[in-house]
This record gives sequence, structure tokens and C-alpha cells, in this order.
Amino acid sequence: MEQHEYRKLTDGEMRILEKLLSPSFPGRDELLDQATHCEAQETGDPDNYGSIRLRTTSSRRADVDRRVPVEEIVKGDGSPLNAQLDPERLEVRVN
Repeated sequence: MEQHEYRKLTDGEMRILEKLLSPSFPGRDELLDQATHCEAQETGDPDNYGSIRLRTTSSRRADVDRRVPVEEIVKGDGSPLNAQLDPERLEVRVN
């Protein structure tokens, strides 16, 4: 599997993160801060539709007891995009 370099988030990726983090839930503010200070790396999975791994320079950590699953349907080019934020692994999975 090819290793991709970390890069700045695209405007579209940032909009998806902001949409995923728009509902109120425990740890949301910390995750939003992390999102504004992060870089993305393509996961390189062969069956991947744009999933990315995130790396943040923010020192804020979400004080939660367990993972907070967040899922959102986002319309981009007119077709639905199912994106899931996994803060434990710092990935956004796109189905």
C-alpha cells in the first residue's frame, strides 16, 4: 500500500469536518479545535472513496469516556456522501 504524505485539508474536507462537528455532543468543541489545526493523509485503501487520516497540532483533547460516533449525509456534487468521524483513530471514513 502506497504511503501518502500529510497535507493541508482541502476546503471540501474542512466543510465536511465542520458539518460532522455541527451537532452538540461531549468533546465536540475540542474536536472542532483539533480540526482547525490538522493535516490530512489519504488512507490509501484500494476500496476507499476519499477516506483520510488526520493529524493535529492542537493540544486540546476531548474528555470523553468512549468514542463519539458522528455520521452525516453531505451533498457535494448532488449525490449523497456518507461520512463518519472516528475521533479515536483520527480518521474520516467516506462510504
